[in-house]
Amino acid sequence: MSTTTSLHSAPIDQSLIGCAEEPAANTARRANHEGLGDVVSQEEHRVAEDHEEFAGVEIPADRENLTATEGIDIPPADWPDRPDIEWLRRLVRDVDVAVDVENNSGTVIGLQLTAKFERMLERQQLNEDLLEMIRSVFQPPKVRDGSTSKEYEDLLGALIDPGSIVVIGGRPGGGRTITGLALLAHLRAATGATVSTLGYGGAREFSVRRVPHDKRCGYLLELPTDDAEFAVSSGFGRTLHAVRDLLRRTSSHLVVITTDEQWDRVGHGAPVRSVEVTPAAAQEIAAAWLRIWAPDVPVDRWIEHPDIADLLERESPRGAMDLVGLIARAAHTAKDRLPALEATVDGENPAHPLANDEKEFHRRVSSVVAARKSWRRQLLDWHRKPGRTSFERNFLLTAATLREAPVGEVYAAAVTLAQQFHDEVPPAGQQGPGIIQLADAVEADLSGDDDRLEFPRPGWDDAVLHYFWIDRPLSRQQFLTWIAHAPLTATREIQKLSPGGSTVDRASRAERMASFALRWAARQRRPDYLEKIVTTWHGQNDLWPAAVDALTRACFDPLIGRETHNLLLNWSKGQAPALLEAVTAVCAGDFGRAYPGKALVRLGHAAGSRYEKVTEVVRTAVQTLWREQSVSSALMTEILKWCSASDEVRRAGGRRAFTALAELRSEDEVAFPALLAPGVGAEDPLMTEPDVHSRLWIADVARGWRSILESSAARTEAVAAGRLWFDACLVRPEARSTIFHVFRVAVAEPGEDGSGLQHQLLDLLYEWQPVDDQATDRVALRRALTDLLLHDRCRALLPYVSQSAQEGRA
Repeated sequence: MSTTTSLHSAPIDQSLIGCAEEPAANTARRANHEGLGDVVSQEEHRVAEDHEEFAGVEIPADRENLTATEGIDIPPADWPDRPDIEWLRRLVRDVDVAVDVENNSGTVIGLQLTAKFERMLERQQLNEDLLEMIRSVFQPPKVRDGSTSKEYEDLLGALIDPGSIVVIGGRPGGGRTITGLALLAHLRAATGATVSTLGYGGAREFSVRRVPHDKRCGYLLELPTDDAEFAVSSGFGRTLHAVRDLLRRTSSHLVVITTDEQWDRVGHGAPVRSVEVTPAAAQEIAAAWLRIWAPDVPVDRWIEHPDIADLLERESPRGAMDLVGLIARAAHTAKDRLPALEATVDGENPAHPLANDEKEFHRRVSSVVAARKSWRRQLLDWHRKPGRTSFERNFLLTAATLREAPVGEVYAAAVTLAQQFHDEVPPAGQQGPGIIQLADAVEADLSGDDDRLEFPRPGWDDAVLHYFWIDRPLSRQQFLTWIAHAPLTATREIQKLSPGGSTVDRASRAERMASFALRWAARQRRPDYLEKIVTTWHGQNDLWPAAVDALTRACFDPLIGRETHNLLLNWSKGQAPALLEAVTAVCAGDFGRAYPGKALVRLGHAAGSRYEKVTEVVRTAVQTLWREQSVSSALMTEILKWCSASDEVRRAGGRRAFTALAELRSEDEVAFPALLAPGVGAEDPLMTEPDVHSRLWIADVARGWRSILESSAARTEAVAAGRLWFDACLVRPEARSTIFHVFRVAVAEPGEDGSGLQHQLLDLLYEWQPVDDQATDRVALRRALTDLLLHDRCRALLPYVSQSAQEGRA
């Protein structure tokens, strides 16, 4: 089926949404280098702060008559099987509650999926197919610029001009991100611009240097949510003047995603105002997605049915997507597997006078309506059926939790759930009901070679869980405890229960349980439900990755993402080893790359831990984040803050973190420090006449080495780093002067206790090249650095010697 949706039939209005310009704001460099002698002058700091050098780029010829395409074809029917559509659905569903009953060609893909867009790191180009699909399904929202209503076409018109910036505000879950993506998708169709995401970076201030100099690009920048210890700079709006200048030079465009509350704080002085968007009607969203997702479904017949129309009338965009999943599943369910009509309707059956084909369609519609009501009446009838046993209830609850798991695994897990509740457990032998009888009792089908349990009713499994949660409030904690301990019970005896001799390993069971725990935490808006999994699986090497992954996905979940960020912050300030290790592991992964500023704050707290395992994970996290080029500068800034903290524990964590960076080797050269690699902190720290930024970077590196030398414990841990840096002087002779300069600056002033640091550096130097070893080049290097250190020391002491001499003559 092919359908076109025309968005434009006339040239686009090119008026910008904005207000009068103000002078471009200065973007601060980052560090305070006091106490390092005259290495970096105050004038160089001022130059670094006040000047942004932009290469001149020719602006294309006049583009006044650019228009978006007249219409686009709906993509082919096999698109729903592509992973692109999974994360795009999450953007549209970014509001309200999760029913999590969606089904795509028989595969449930609800909240356990990662919000892929949120995890797009730094700068990632969006492919053409994805952008075309966005244009296909997007339904224009309502737009307000202050008190003025605008059309979506006006918003797109504001984005067409080179150098344009559009700021989209509104409430979380109001369709901001999907609107931004759609704007850029239409921009690409109209102008051929390349579309990419743009990361905010790890610092609180947004640097104009983060914007590439590529020509004809469209960028999507989503501002990180503010929390207790990391917030977007209040000067962000003023920074947009310099951003706009660069965009004009490169004929590029920017869409910024924020919230009204955040923009009120950070938008002062911006060259544009924010616009508020509210989503299109649920009926329009559902119809567009059904045409993509289930092209063989008679969309109009479904959407216009009175019962479905009544549901959509009251639904949010997220609810509309829930209904899309229910409709797709109900429409594709085999006729003989549809629930009886009596089981889906309340009161008198309205389908009795209908023809047979109409009755079948009505059964499908009624099952969607019942699922949207969580099958409450039907579940009540099932639970109160005479003769219903506690083990049947536990079997049903387990089957709903372990979706489409092999029935042997479900049976074994149901036994452990019954034990957790202190309920009746079937005796051995043939006295109790068997698996087939239990599957029939819970009204499930067995499918596949390994006999997996499936419920023919759409949304039945989620409804079962919701029913239990409401019906048994005193059993909730026991249920959560069972979730956490279930993988630990995957013994050989339980594995033998799987049909066909297949095994159920602990890691697979952990992944299932973690996925369920995440879905349930999101539905209940309680990310702290994941804590029991973290503490129970800590120390279990085969289970721990699933716990970290669930926590990472929670960070990107549209329902509980922000709450999970705060949860990690609270954990990082505590002393529980399991929680601290979880925080550092999450910060070392996608969360740290997507939200480097927030990750660095949490790592800063965890870095002061006294637990060896936690400090080791912090070390790994620091090295992982360093490899993200966009994070390196902010990472160095944060580590130097830790090194100068008033709290000794946190200061020690900073020293360990810098040591981890100091011993990190360049990706290009095995025997060369990554901290001195070109393009990391500066274009080329080894240049003969380093520029301002290179000098600032070298001063930062010297501060880090100084913090190491001030602590005897840190010096012991830095032996490997010292060897790497001294070896680099031999491997790269041109680096020798820079490395010597770093060390000389590091020891130029006395340590915190008043002692000189030259001797501490010499300890490392002589550990690298002892006296009794006669390697000529190494001895020569050792002597050269020793002579320079003694020379510096003599110069530092000379004023005092002269003063003493004068006093003696007096």
